Amino acid sequence: MIRKIIAMVVVFFIFLGCSQAIAIVVDGDASDWSVIAATDTDINSAIVRNGEWIWRDTTNDERRNTTYYETGGVTPSCDITEVRITADTNALYFLVKFKDLDLGTTGVSYPFVQVAIDYDKSGGLNLLPISGDENDLAQISDNAGWEYLVYAYQNNVAVLVDDIIPGGSTVGSVNYSQYTSTNSITGPYFMEFSVPFTDPGLGSSTHYLDKTVTFSLVCFFHSAAWTGGASHEVRPFETGFSHIIDCISLIDNPQTTGESDGSSHSGTAGTWEEVGDNIVDTYFDIKFDAVGNVVANSTPTITVPVFEVDDVQNNNEVVVEGRGPVFSWSWVFADADTGDIQKAAQIQIDVDTTTANGNIWTCSPLLTATSVQYTGLDALQTDQTYCWRARVMDNHGTWSDWTDAGTFTTIKQARPFNIAKNNLSIDWNNPFNPAKGDYTKIRYVTEKDERVVIRIYDMSGKLIKTLVDSDKLSDVVYTQIWDGRNEDGKLAASGVYFVNIKAGNFTKTEKIVVIK
Repeated sequence: MIRKIIAMVVVFFIFLGCSQAIAIVVDGDASDWSVIAATDTDINSAIVRNGEWIWRDTTNDERRNTTYYETGGVTPSCDITEVRITADTNALYFLVKFKDLDLGTTGVSYPFVQVAIDYDKSGGLNLLPISGDENDLAQISDNAGWEYLVYAYQNNVAVLVDDIIPGGSTVGSVNYSQYTSTNSITGPYFMEFSVPFTDPGLGSSTHYLDKTVTFSLVCFFHSAAWTGGASHEVRPFETGFSHIIDCISLIDNPQTTGESDGSSHSGTAGTWEEVGDNIVDTYFDIKFDAVGNVVANSTPTITVPVFEVDDVQNNNEVVVEGRGPVFSWSWVFADADTGDIQKAAQIQIDVDTTTANGNIWTCSPLLTATSVQYTGLDALQTDQTYCWRARVMDNHGTWSDWTDAGTFTTIKQARPFNIAKNNLSIDWNNPFNPAKGDYTKIRYVTEKDERVVIRIYDMSGKLIKTLVDSDKLSDVVYTQIWDGRNEDGKLAASGVYFVNIKAGNFTKTEKIVVIK
């Protein structure tokens, strides 16, 4: 009898572990989605709660102009703030939250959400362009083999959803939801929709349950909001560029103002930074269990990190006058989840070596780069020690912890020189007395990545010392020390010497004096 009870308890807990955490009903009432605190996840990162994949997106990052936007060039109607995805044994479920929505008003910017899905990690179609409009330049990265595209768009009263097979034909049927100003989890502006696994385009539940699936999500203007516009068509936004207004993206630079000249982007701000090349590069993997719950993801880690500032570890000679230093790194990415890979990296700079919380600068996450140049709003100060640290994101949208902080020190040049082109300068101690332990600092910069050779010659043209003969990076101000010794390690005699640099076709010579 006891054995039977134990067996029943075990079966119960096994069933409980595989049961759906929350039953979602697509009805315009978001109270059946889980409630999370704003502090539970960072902006532009994902967490898993109660079987839901939850992404918090940067607010005020939607593209804007004065042509399609309201007075002042600002409207939040297509500004995505949060995306949620989950499933059960019957369907996929989506919740997309916005900063605001204009409900039932003709001539305003209704959102047109599109979700791309890759369910088999191979083959498939690229779904380019993502909008389904062959004249639209908006595309989604073809690094995934997209099989399926879901359209969710608003007319004057409701959210309608089409499942789109490549080629634009509408098949099957999906649920839809009215917009609502009540019953929301943290705010009134959202759409929820679902797609049943019985839909011919979705494949079948076997493609999703107990599988890892790739998703990407973007938002356009809906053409039907304007007179003469048609249903499930994208409203053109800018000729010659992507029409995407907002999307799931790692870019965390908000767009602060509308454009008075009617242009639809400003520099590298907001979503323009993601779609300026007409490609959406951000997409994530979501792992479902056998009944559709999203499986919690392990936190990735960084091991054996190597940090360099201007190509030097623990650099104490960083030139910041008129430039931003270049930060580069290498490390070993580790994740307990088999098959997980590094999706992005991010660095922070601060003056507090104990917290390094990014009060000076936090760069936008970088998808593939292993270096980044400082582009903070405020110039870094000379004669200041800064600290910096890094973290990585995996392909599920989960960030690692920040690494321990490293440091670098900026200097004030004694003899500033033009860093916008190939150049060389004797910046410190000229003349100098090596017999007393003096040395001199030679600074140089190259316009492109190339081999640099720096040699010291005497008045007769005899080679005294080769200081540099190696490949160097562009836009980095290097500092090379000469202690007054020749190739044999002996102190050079008093006199005039020449420092010569060669970088590609560039050559320059500076005079230096050794005294005793």
